[in-house]
Amino acid sequence: MKRIKYISLTFLFSALLFLNACEPDEQGFISDLITYSQNPFNVTQGSVALSNAIVSDGSTLPLRVKLLEIRNKQTGEVATELMKEFNTTVYTSQITQRDTTFELVQSKIEKRSWPVFKINEEGGQLQFSPETVNVPVGEYTFDVEVSNDSGSKVFKDICTIRILTGNPVPNIAAQVVTYATKKDEEGNTKTVIDYPGFSVSSTRAESSENTIMFKFVDKDDEAIDPIKFGFRELIREQANDYKFSDATPWLGGKPKSVTSEGVTYTFPLGPFPYNWISGGKAFRFAYIPSGSAATEFLDKNGVNAFDVKIYTDSFKIKREGAYVFTVKCLTIDI
Repeated sequence: MKRIKYISLTFLFSALLFLNACEPDEQGFISDLITYSQNPFNVTQGSVALSNAIVSDGSTLPLRVKLLEIRNKQTGEVATELMKEFNTTVYTSQITQRDTTFELVQSKIEKRSWPVFKINEEGGQLQFSPETVNVPVGEYTFDVEVSNDSGSKVFKDICTIRILTGNPVPNIAAQVVTYATKKDEEGNTKTVIDYPGFSVSSTRAESSENTIMFKFVDKDDEAIDPIKFGFRELIREQANDYKFSDATPWLGGKPKSVTSEGVTYTFPLGPFPYNWISGGKAFRFAYIPSGSAATEFLDKNGVNAFDVKIYTDSFKIKREGAYVFTVKCLTIDI
C-alpha cells in the first residue's frame, strides 16, 4: 500500500513538472504607468525642442513608441498643423568634440522633409522643428502606442504640449570683473578685484550663416577693440570656466573672425551649445591690454584688465540665425 502511494506521488510531481515546462516563458512587461517626466512640455515658437525619453516605469526595454493622434486640447480637433512637413535642416548623426573641421560637421547635417512634430520610435523622445513658428499658440495632447516583446498598450492623453510665444534670443546672464594692480602702505604689490555695473542686450537676424558675435562696449557704447586691447579667451578657474572655443571645435581653437567691433564664432545648427558643455559654468572672455594700450587703459580706467563671464545655464540658442550679444561695461572708458 505504501509502495502504491509512493508511486502515485512521484507520478503527480512528474506531471506538475511537465505542465510547468509546457507553459510559455514570460516575454516582458509593459507598465500601465508609462508617462513623460516633462508634462506639460513647453515649446517656444520657432525653436528646436527635444524632450527626455519616455519614462518606462520598469517596463522591459527597449520600448517602441508610435504616435497615434495629436489634438488641440481645447477644441479636440486633430492638430494637422503639427504634422505638416517642411524642408528642414536636420542632424543625421550627433555632433561631437571630434568634429574638428566644419566639413566634418556639415557631413552630419542635411535638408530633409521633416514634420513639425515627431516622436522618436526608440525611446519616445518628442522632437520639434523650428517650423513650430507656423503652429498656433495653445495646448495640445496626444495618444501613443507603446510596445515591446511582450505586446503593446495604448496611452491616451499621455502628455500636454504647450506651444508658447517667445523671443528665440536668449537673455544671457553675465558678470564683469575688473583687476587693478596696486601697492599697499608697505609697498607690496597686490591685485584689487571689483565687480562693476554692466548691462546685456541680445539681437538676432535671419542669415545664411549661423553666427554668434560677442561685442563689449564702454559706458558710451563705443566698441572696445579686441585687437587693440588684448582680447583673449581665458580660464581663470579651472573647474568653473570654459573657453568659448571649447564649444566650437570645428573652428580650430579660435574665433571665426576678430574685428574692431567684436569676436565672431559660427555654429552649424541649434540647439547650441552641444552636450559636452555643461551647466553651472561660465564662458570667460578677457581684455588684458599690453604696451601703450595698457598704459592708456590704466590711465582712463584705473584698472589693468577686465573680463566677462557669460553663464552656460542661460546661453541656449535654439534657432538658426546671426546673433549679437552686447555687454556694456558701465565703468569702462576707452
